[in-house]
Amino acid sequence: MTSPSPKRNSVETPVIKTHYILIIDAVVSAVALALAVLLRYESLAVMGQVLRASWALLPLAGLLRLAASWRPRLYAYIWRYASLAEVFRVLEAVSVGTLLLVLANWVLLPQLGQPPIPSRAVFIIDWALTIMFVAGSRMAIRVGLNWLISHKKRNVLESIIPQRKVLIAGAGDMGAVVTRLITNNPEMGYDLVGYVDDDPLKLGKDLHGFRVLGGRRDIVQLAQEHKIDEVIIAISTAPERDIEAFQDICASNRIPTRVIPNAYDLLSGTLSMEQIRQWRSVDGYHPALNGNGVTGARQRPVYHSLLITGGAGFIGSNFVRYMLETYPTYRIVVYDLLTYAGNPDNLLNLKADFPDRYIFIKGDIAEYDQVALAMKRYGIDCIVNFAAESHVDRSLMEPHAFLRTNVTGAYTLLEAARNFRVQRFHQISTDEVYGEVIRGSFSEQDPLETRSPYSASKAAADLLVHAYNQSFGVPTTITRGSNTIGPYQYPEKAVPLFVTNAIDNQPLPVYGDGLYVRDYQHVRDHCRGIDLVLHEGAPGEIYNLGGGAKNERTALELARIILDRLGKPHALIHLVQDRPGQDRRYSLNCAKIRALGWKPQFTFDQTLDATIAWYVENEWWWRKIKDGEYRHYYEKQFSERLEKAVQSVLTQKSAMKE
Repeated sequence: MTSPSPKRNSVETPVIKTHYILIIDAVVSAVALALAVLLRYESLAVMGQVLRASWALLPLAGLLRLAASWRPRLYAYIWRYASLAEVFRVLEAVSVGTLLLVLANWVLLPQLGQPPIPSRAVFIIDWALTIMFVAGSRMAIRVGLNWLISHKKRNVLESIIPQRKVLIAGAGDMGAVVTRLITNNPEMGYDLVGYVDDDPLKLGKDLHGFRVLGGRRDIVQLAQEHKIDEVIIAISTAPERDIEAFQDICASNRIPTRVIPNAYDLLSGTLSMEQIRQWRSVDGYHPALNGNGVTGARQRPVYHSLLITGGAGFIGSNFVRYMLETYPTYRIVVYDLLTYAGNPDNLLNLKADFPDRYIFIKGDIAEYDQVALAMKRYGIDCIVNFAAESHVDRSLMEPHAFLRTNVTGAYTLLEAARNFRVQRFHQISTDEVYGEVIRGSFSEQDPLETRSPYSASKAAADLLVHAYNQSFGVPTTITRGSNTIGPYQYPEKAVPLFVTNAIDNQPLPVYGDGLYVRDYQHVRDHCRGIDLVLHEGAPGEIYNLGGGAKNERTALELARIILDRLGKPHALIHLVQDRPGQDRRYSLNCAKIRALGWKPQFTFDQTLDATIAWYVENEWWWRKIKDGEYRHYYEKQFSERLEKAVQSVLTQKSAMKE
């Protein structure tokens, strides 16, 4: 048993009120510039002359420094321990501020009728002094706060430290401990309003100096009435489900929470650094040093509410079932527009089997307002994006749909991940982004060389995911999977197309010479790989996910094996006109994900046999699909090709007779 991780839905306030730090930085910047002039000219008289002539540069120095310091978040917290991250932030902010100051000196001052400071050395000295002053001021604030704390200057502390109104969930012994900590340590910046507790005997009573205002169902109303900034969950001996119930209520209403580590973690020594870090309140510690909830040290995340986009599709629906069965505390929110391949039948019985943990929303991933509503309502802390137009043939017919879903949709979801500060955004990609490889296998570092609108749109999405990780710190991962087969795959894809056609004694259309090679993996193995990357993969990384060389087959081999399994003649195979941009071979080097402990559990024969058996046993599922929209697509894609193939065979036979 481990304590749930805190919901990442809040931004920490700085350790002292921001306007004090702004004033200090503005003054420091002006002083640094004046001293730089003095050091350059080594004369107070000359310094006075220069600054009187160019007086507008002093206030500009303060304003420009403040503007340059905002993006590196120098006002998010004050140091207790200086690290390279803080040093780089100061260097970035001061360097940008100096560049702006130089521009103002040579461009803006002449516009104001003032002479610029002629010496470039002044700005180099100013840059060095400002770095020392900015860093020094923060260390001085830290020392000053420590002195005020040690001398118990309560009134001063309460006037300079932002006060956050809080509720304590749990009025028992741990609630009493937290109450004493808050009341005895004003530097923590908490203004305790009262308790919430589900024990009816405690309701309305004054305990430990504060009143029990209600139970968990009253949290939202109390938060609105008292303008609560945070809920501290102090029920450390309670079952994990009770703690998660409080967190879910708060997360779905965007109320920040902190969780006191439970007794098991404290006694067993399994207390995580994440649980420790969230309680460094005096430091104003911001848990997202990279801007989106990822600390420097990587650890196994614990999710609570996952948004599975495209969850009614083939791999998505299998993943939904896998996660619900594997993680009994996870809530799965399926978000799907139910286009042609999104099939409600893929999710049958899930609501009945998992009534409290499975939710379905019909929605468009390219519409931000719809996505944001789902994120907010269900307190989403992880997004797994399966939603995609995914068939090469259709991308050649209607490329626009692929751009909207695969590119614009990915962008919209990344914006939501960024704004709602999720623990992980995972992108489901494909081996097709690499293009074809005649020999060897592609590794994750290889360039992307797409050859169809489908693969190009997926590559564009992958690059967006990478950009959001690098630019905004969104904790992202990507898996690039090989051809996946198994239950619920739409029959436009090769294996279900061949199987269902063979069952009905219909032709099996094989493109070109049929010698193009694909690697086939079972959908369950694919789901296991995604699960592993979600929990063990490093943010910012890409992982190939495939069956390996033993699972490679040509299209002709695949068609013949399927016909043999079903006892059908090979004469059903028809070689048809190839599609444009056909890749001859895909192959993935999966050493990176194998290093995490993943390997396929299904051989090629086991994978194919299980898939064939499923389609044989579930005609109810695929027959109504093939009677609907699919028929129009099939006729458009294959009717003319099959006619030409049959005509070619007849012509060859006639020529042989002659």
